[in-house]
Amino acid sequence: MMRYGKFVLFAVALAAILAPTLSMSDDSSAATYSDIRVYIENASGEYDMSVVGGVSTVKEAIEAAAADQGKTIALVSNGSAVRSVDGLEPESDKYWRVHQWLPLGTSGWKHTALDKSDGMVSGTSYCLHICERVIIDGSQDYVAPDFKPESEGYIFFRFANGFIPTIPEVLEAFTSEVRKEGFWLKGTGSTMAEVLDDAIKSNGFDVELNYTQDKNGNNIQGWIKTMFGLGDELEEGSDDIWHYWSQWTWVEGDWSYNEWTLGFYDPAVYKYVMCIYLISTPDPYSTDYIIDVGGDLPNPDKEEVICISNHPVVTFALPDGTAVATQVLKYGETPNMALVPEPEAPKGKTFSGWGDTTVPIVRDTTFTANFIDAASYMVRYWDESKTAVLYAETVASGSSSTYKGTTPYKAPTSEFRYEFEGWSADLTHVTSDMDVTPVFKAVPLAHEHSWGEGVVTKAATCVSEGVKTYTCSCGEVKTEPIPALGHSWSEWKVTKQPTSKDKGTETRTCSVCGETESRDIPPTGEDSGSGSDNTMLYVGAAIAAIVAIAIIAVIVMKRKG
Repeated sequence: MMRYGKFVLFAVALAAILAPTLSMSDDSSAATYSDIRVYIENASGEYDMSVVGGVSTVKEAIEAAAADQGKTIALVSNGSAVRSVDGLEPESDKYWRVHQWLPLGTSGWKHTALDKSDGMVSGTSYCLHICERVIIDGSQDYVAPDFKPESEGYIFFRFANGFIPTIPEVLEAFTSEVRKEGFWLKGTGSTMAEVLDDAIKSNGFDVELNYTQDKNGNNIQGWIKTMFGLGDELEEGSDDIWHYWSQWTWVEGDWSYNEWTLGFYDPAVYKYVMCIYLISTPDPYSTDYIIDVGGDLPNPDKEEVICISNHPVVTFALPDGTAVATQVLKYGETPNMALVPEPEAPKGKTFSGWGDTTVPIVRDTTFTANFIDAASYMVRYWDESKTAVLYAETVASGSSSTYKGTTPYKAPTSEFRYEFEGWSADLTHVTSDMDVTPVFKAVPLAHEHSWGEGVVTKAATCVSEGVKTYTCSCGEVKTEPIPALGHSWSEWKVTKQPTSKDKGTETRTCSVCGETESRDIPPTGEDSGSGSDNTMLYVGAAIAAIVAIAIIAVIVMKRKG
């Protein structure tokens, strides 16, 4: 097992308490390094670890760690190597040697000289242990330690140039704005490649890394093959425009384009890495490539690194840290306050809420219970559903209360967004305990309806219009008439024969609804019986009338004559 010692700031004055067999450098102008982790093997074959600082060479780091662990180190006669630790000398053909973890350009442990300062950097790790000497590729070397020191690392991701991941879970977890602006994830590992792998997979996503050799024989340690469903791709129709994950490391206050794959970077030394999916095009004026990183880049030395989580844990705790409740959410959700019990208030106090629990949660978050003096008038500002107290304060009788929390938030719907307008009561003159809720103004969203094909909700008949109903995804409904079908008539059929004096009737029928329609047939006007006699009578009468008129005319003429 490893024992983690206290942080030791090593200075020249420490030489007075070290073993006389060690000699110190007094070159005060040499660069000094901090946060150096030193592992020293103990008699049981395990390792004790100390973190030291203010050192300029490997030797000074070993000395500081030995002093922190209370160990005595003896050197060989020329001072170039360790002979024993606490009197423990190695067996024949074994040696006390120092290995450094991941000096840049190396994958794994690399043997280093005791008096070396070359390659020393803050945050690096050294291991002093007993090992065998071996021959590798014709050169003398020493067997490396059998463990890998792990550290936390932080990775900034961005999808530049409008790229959209193809994985539905990624689209659901990270909004388009978050993907465009970029976001941090945290992981643990012995290399930045392992940190990346842990950061991605611990959030439920997939990444595939290569640990092989490229076509030029270069050792590849943790090359990103695919991540979030995207990998190296040539632009369609091009032979020199690439889409790929560009990788950068934060070095001395600036982002430096990686010369090595992520497996060569120690997260304890280079703890910030940036991965941006982008387009790289040849520069027409040079042999370089034009790289568009998609916007301003973060500065982890000056800005807080806030790591989001796809499954953030929310803890509700008392002021002393005791957890009252915990919830595991999805990215962007808010906690269910109905599941959080109200904590018991200390004597003379009253519970005044957890703070603003309505803000979407994107990282592990702790809400601490607030308590105020019970003797004062208390104004509690609740959320709209009155399940969470956003802010509370006590005020003197007759004075006003002012909300000092974050602006209340109400989630938009498909039709409206909501603007906070104020509170549900006048708080300019408080004379009793008050509970208020936020008032929101509904602002219609610009929306283009999608009506689809519609559904017939009333069928048309021969004489009546039907109705077709359309429903948009937003819930809006509209209707339109369906024209009446009109009758489908049969041929006319005689249903009553006409006579010479009486009309007949003919009828037709609709084959759809059964409706009937009738019309008259005129009388025929033909009769061989009494009808003929009557005609002759009428003719005789007419002749008689004419004769009578002629006689009267003759008589009149004679009288005049």
